[in-house]
Amino acid sequence: MKVLLVVVCVLAAFAARAEDSVVKSCSAGDDRIEVLIDQAGVDISMKVQEVARKYTPEKGSSAYNILAAEGASFVIKDKQLGDFVKDKAVVSNIILTSLFGLRSLDGEYDMVHYYVDKYMHGLKCK
Repeated sequence: MKVLLVVVCVLAAFAARAEDSVVKSCSAGDDRIEVLIDQAGVDISMKVQEVARKYTPEKGSSAYNILAAEGASFVIKDKQLGDFVKDKAVVSNIILTSLFGLRSLDGEYDMVHYYVDKYMHGLKCK
């Protein structure tokens, strides 16, 4: 009976630990671009966007402050985030495609590849 209790306790501990190790979100970025990847139910939500910049209109115009950010959003259907981020080629290609779509990086092909490498190495998951 004691052996059975020990086995049940050990299995419960492993089950709790396995639940804690599930990847729920990943992010990377700097002061210019941010990459956000989240588990959204059974799907994955991925955003690659410029960091919002405060836009203050010229003098004499209305006094609104507008946050401007350009980016791309993706939904990857029926995939677990932990498995998805292991496929580095797919993740880097999505980031690459998104960065090529930003007007601020238009014509900056060498910089786009630099940023993809930087964000892939800086991708932190929790």
